[in-house]
Amino acid sequence: MTTPPSSPATEFSGQALAKRFFPGTGKSYDRVVRWTTLGLDKRWKKALLAKVPKDAKNVLELASGTGILSRMVLDHCPQARLVGVDLTDDYQQIAKGRFPDDAARVEWRLGDATKVDVSDRAPFDAVVSCYIPKYVNAVEMVDHLLPLVRPGGIVVLHDFARPHKGIQRWIWRRWFWVLDTFAPKLHPEWSNVFDHTLADLILRSEWIPEFRAAFHRPGWKDQGYETLSFKSAALVWATRA
Repeated sequence: MTTPPSSPATEFSGQALAKRFFPGTGKSYDRVVRWTTLGLDKRWKKALLAKVPKDAKNVLELASGTGILSRMVLDHCPQARLVGVDLTDDYQQIAKGRFPDDAARVEWRLGDATKVDVSDRAPFDAVVSCYIPKYVNAVEMVDHLLPLVRPGGIVVLHDFARPHKGIQRWIWRRWFWVLDTFAPKLHPEWSNVFDHTLADLILRSEWIPEFRAAFHRPGWKDQGYETLSFKSAALVWATRA
């Protein structure tokens, strides 16, 4: 489905939460994201990569974290070089250790995904990101990306979504109750995340219509979106005109 939404993108800011959530959690991130998503994180990343051409040679990853998706990008695109941007230094330190045999193919930049200067590596064939859309202003991020993506290049974004009704909605809420109850006991460093704050952020985020509206402006074409795993996650993508 590629019909644009009727309402314009609205202001949404969650970067203060991102800065609060992640420092000091890098060492346990891979384990926590695996069990809190019931193993679906890897499936969602594979769905994202299915939108990325295998012959892409220059890829930008925003919110590259500990390098989980970065590793998958290099395996999916054997000719690619990747620039990974993240806000959190301890995550990047872990990511750097993930590529002992491919260090020449990866470059890391520390900074805000909506502002960091990567123009020296542009234009990019593809831009990918997991879990960042709910934290940023869609228009600001899309405007930042427009001059960085080559004509015909693609941007693919993934993040959490939420079911809106029925048994799926009930299960979603109960699972977050479990996470907010037990995750801080198992991983105290995540207590700032699993204290209902993440669930509330997902519930109020309108990142899907906001990014679809932002990508419907001049400079972009072939906008689309897809929900995943009973609407608990989603992809939004667009091609540079």
